[in-house]
Amino acid sequence: MKSKHRSSNGRFLPGNSGGPGRPSKPFRKAYWDATSEEVTVNDWRAIVRQAKVDALGYEMQGKKRETIKDSTPQTRHQARMFLALYLLGRPAQVTWVLESEVAFGEAAEMLRLKAQEIGVEVEGDPALQAIIQSLEQQAGTARERRLAKISSNGHTRRRPVS
Repeated sequence: MKSKHRSSNGRFLPGNSGGPGRPSKPFRKAYWDATSEEVTVNDWRAIVRQAKVDALGYEMQGKKRETIKDSTPQTRHQARMFLALYLLGRPAQVTWVLESEVAFGEAAEMLRLKAQEIGVEVEGDPALQAIIQSLEQQAGTARERRLAKISSNGHTRRRPVS
């Protein structure tokens, strides 16, 4: 049986969009609804407040810093990653586009500014330095990909003409 929308090799013919796409999974909406009903705005505010305390390793009591005794470098790192994902979002996984290079560079700079804003020195925090260095490396990698123009199948490399 031959379809009028497909060629002899099974591909869609020009002008045919191929359909509406894959429908979203209904169980994801059920999980989203259940989570939204259970976690109130005040609950979320408390979670973020605790993540901030964990990220800093201290809590402000008026103008005095109270160091958190149970604070470990791993706890601080995880809290910073959590906050960074919500404040900055995940870096866009875009290849071939100059914006990906800029996005990683801007993310590193925004993280530096946010750290400065909340009073954390980047130079004194190895975990934060590692995150920023990773973002800067991603910016460099995106730039290299853009210049090398690696083909989509990964086999052909075309070098930029100098």
